Amino acid sequence: MVLVAGCSRGGGPSPVDAGIDGARADGGDGGAGTCGADRECDDRVACTIDHCESGECEHAPCADCCEDGLTCVPGFGCRTAPAPCTVDAECRDEVRCTLDFCRDATACTHEPQPSLCDAGEICLPAVGCIPEPPTSCETPADCEVGAFCIGEWSCAPEFGCQFVSLRDCDDGDECTIDVCDEDARACGDTCGWGECAPPAEICNGTDDDCDGTPDEGYACVAGSSASCPTGCGSTGARACLADCTYDLCAPPPEVCNGVDDDCDGACDDGFTCCEGATRACSTLGFAAGTAICESGCTGFDTSGCSNCGNGAIDAGEQCDGTSLGGASCASIGMGFGGGTLRCGSTCAYDTSMCTRCGNGSIDAGEQCDGTSLGGASCASIGMGFTGGTLRCTTGCSFDTSMCTSFDPSGTYVTSPAPTYTCAFGLVAFSIGTFTFSDSGSVLVVTGAPCSMTGTSARASRTFDVSCTLPGSCDEIYRLQGSFTTDDQWTGTFSATFVGSCVDCTNQTWSITGNR
Repeated sequence: MVLVAGCSRGGGPSPVDAGIDGARADGGDGGAGTCGADRECDDRVACTIDHCESGECEHAPCADCCEDGLTCVPGFGCRTAPAPCTVDAECRDEVRCTLDFCRDATACTHEPQPSLCDAGEICLPAVGCIPEPPTSCETPADCEVGAFCIGEWSCAPEFGCQFVSLRDCDDGDECTIDVCDEDARACGDTCGWGECAPPAEICNGTDDDCDGTPDEGYACVAGSSASCPTGCGSTGARACLADCTYDLCAPPPEVCNGVDDDCDGACDDGFTCCEGATRACSTLGFAAGTAICESGCTGFDTSGCSNCGNGAIDAGEQCDGTSLGGASCASIGMGFGGGTLRCGSTCAYDTSMCTRCGNGSIDAGEQCDGTSLGGASCASIGMGFTGGTLRCTTGCSFDTSMCTSFDPSGTYVTSPAPTYTCAFGLVAFSIGTFTFSDSGSVLVVTGAPCSMTGTSARASRTFDVSCTLPGSCDEIYRLQGSFTTDDQWTGTFSATFVGSCVDCTNQTWSITGNR
């Protein structure tokens, strides 16, 4: 329910579309527009006489179309006389779709500017931009759907819905707060006392002082009830008496839940048994086991009872004691390849000593099985190895004894040292060492005129790194090679020159690096 504050005639509600009106433009027609017939000049206000005069719309107030004491004001309908004024500034109404000015330094005028409203809206100076009322109707009620609290409406067969006046919900009682209920399409009062002092709160189950809380200051609200803990741990209820004090906590009725709800000292009394209670199966004609009072407390569930332990495999048993009926880990159809099958205390197979290791298939809990490694290698198992041979133990776990780790990071002395000078000494280098830094994914080599990069050499033990110094002559440096041992590599270093390079020519050196 949407509540809209009521208003008295002549006051006006908060504008539908707030904004600051612009100053009146010279020569403007106030949004009247051109016309060719009276029908085109309907301003949707019931008390105005709308007609087309010399191509311009005029809206003349009807002298006897309003109740006594009210005046027809164009755009506002029936209301008190326009506000007096001497200058335009006194007429600002903060309705964004009206042009406000002081006509003849006498009375405020608010001319509608329909272009300032959104599509599908009209400008009604009394409230601002509103959805366009229906152009066809049968009764005023057809016009009030969604617009009841905006104002009172009439239905004109020729023009449709016409605005009469602002909705007046003032009942004249200063001790009430008057509201307009758009959903109910009615005026009414809300809890409040206006200019009057509210009464004191008393114990009666109602909100006497209209602050949103009934019977405040008392222990409880008369006639209400609340949950409370009983002496036996259940949750009961207590009523709030007529004097706004609580009655004693009354326990709840007994239900099947395994506890004493009604505090009489008995669990689930009135039922066959107490839910969750146990009973020896031997008292129910079985050899062993424990029966449990089932949900609903209608009797004991004997599914846990058996004759297990007599050494014979009875109905419902897989085994009994040392008797396995000739079964083994491999024969019970559970995918085991070996191990020892045992019988559990409940005469069901105990497979804890069975194993799938050795069947050549990688089963749950195994890393490998025989020659099957599942595609794994020393480098792929995430243990820092870069090469070598991964094997499988008899326990179906990875054997990394033949795996190796290789990290080429370090400084290598080059032989011979690549040395070259050209371009009048602008290009000059003699590289006695290269420093490798391998992160496992990227290899960075420094020592050349620029830092060379490429992919990691850890797994392949080969490298190909390069860099470019751009300019009018691009200098491209590249180092390629492979490791012959963990601490030695052989390869080539080249310098390539592209562009205006004076006397520089491409160079290549076959070199060795030792860490």
